[in-house]
Amino acid sequence: MAAPQTQRKTETRNYVHQIRCNQINLQHSRAATDNLMQIISAERIGLALIQEPCLYQNRPLGITKGYIEHSPQDKGKAGQQL
Repeated sequence: MAAPQTQRKTETRNYVHQIRCNQINLQHSRAATDNLMQIISAERIGLALIQEPCLYQNRPLGITKGYIEHSPQDKGKAGQQL
């Protein structure tokens, strides 16, 4: 005698995911970087696209640890052919 098979109820749910995004040119300003970090925290920004960050030893200055950074390997200026 075979064991009875049980049917599993499968539910389908539609989730809406929102990512808040911000784009800014910091013009190498530490004050602008500090303001950006406050905005990211207050408005729960999930993605920030940053141009011209304030750098110290080729690292962004003022960006809180725990954020992922991606920057191009070429350190050329915008519009400059490398």
